[in-house]
Amino acid sequence: MVGEVIRKVLIVGGGIGGMALAILLRSKGLDVDLAERDPQWRAAGAGLTLNGATLRVFSEIGIEEDVRRLGSVHGGVRLHDRWGNIIEDRPAYVPEPGDIMAGGAIMRPVLHQILAERTRALGTNVRLGLTVNTLDQDKDGVTVTFSDGSVGRYDLVVGADGLHSQMRKLIFPDAPGAAFVHMGAWRAVFPRPAEMETTWLFLDASQKLGFNPVSKTHMYLFILEPMTENQWREPEDWPRLLAELMSGYCDQVSSLATSIDESTSINYRPLEMVMLPQPWHSGRVVLLGDACHGTTPHSGYGAGLATEDAVILAEQICAPGDLDERLNAYCDRRYPRCRRVMDLSLDLNRMERAGVPIVDQFHTNMALMDIARQPY
Repeated sequence: MVGEVIRKVLIVGGGIGGMALAILLRSKGLDVDLAERDPQWRAAGAGLTLNGATLRVFSEIGIEEDVRRLGSVHGGVRLHDRWGNIIEDRPAYVPEPGDIMAGGAIMRPVLHQILAERTRALGTNVRLGLTVNTLDQDKDGVTVTFSDGSVGRYDLVVGADGLHSQMRKLIFPDAPGAAFVHMGAWRAVFPRPAEMETTWLFLDASQKLGFNPVSKTHMYLFILEPMTENQWREPEDWPRLLAELMSGYCDQVSSLATSIDESTSINYRPLEMVMLPQPWHSGRVVLLGDACHGTTPHSGYGAGLATEDAVILAEQICAPGDLDERLNAYCDRRYPRCRRVMDLSLDLNRMERAGVPIVDQFHTNMALMDIARQPY
């Protein structure tokens, strides 16, 4: 694979990371097929927190203006204890593009639509309701057999198919799968109070709750709930269970609990993590995002790391030189940062489950947030 020029790429997985990579590669003139298993190409979930690094990626792929218009980009944060007393108040402001202290949030379906429209507008061949059955590699490329019986030939295949990646199983059959980290994540959407200009966090030693504006009219609630077992919660029980979790807080939170009903947009999922050791590729097949480093949503790193991956992988795909060395360079660049995020997220997870005092958790959380201000 010396001096290999990549002209045609298959991306498996039409999530945020996969679409970001498709946009970058099409912008550089490569032929790109994107295969997504969901025939409706839907976006699961409610709100999505954005950190400064993710916003820099959005600027690179040309969607930051849309994110600012349809989501919420803001600086500052207000920290409260469980009873509503303000612990720290960093005044809200509207960040300029490139502000490394910026943050924000957006509804996941809205971000999905922004990315999907740009992905298609640039000429990506999007194929829905499709999975990969087999990969047959040789020195010149990869022959892919799809679930509908069709066959494609590619210079490179990228697995961006999430935490429970089928592509990871195909190229690394002995790699560990995602592991439950004894915590569940709740998200729900509510009307945004006029006085909320930035993120509000309500901190407790054993549970995190916060509000994040996702548009001019709405905010999303998130709760990280410690759990001893990975037990399934039936969706019809979500309104009652979420209201119970909110009821022990101050009036700003508990008053919203009384407004929850069957029409409230609620999402719950148990949190799982995976960290694949190096390398992240086998021959001409390489992994991206949660497929190789799925983490918890602390500090907006869930989807954010996948978009960072897309930038660095696109650079290496289009660089000169030996392809194996370029794919190793991608992993060498990304692994330490992703490992650091993973380790700090696990540290916070353990502290929360153990009820470690908030002040001690705060230092670890600040270290995690500081990573977003560093080059990716």
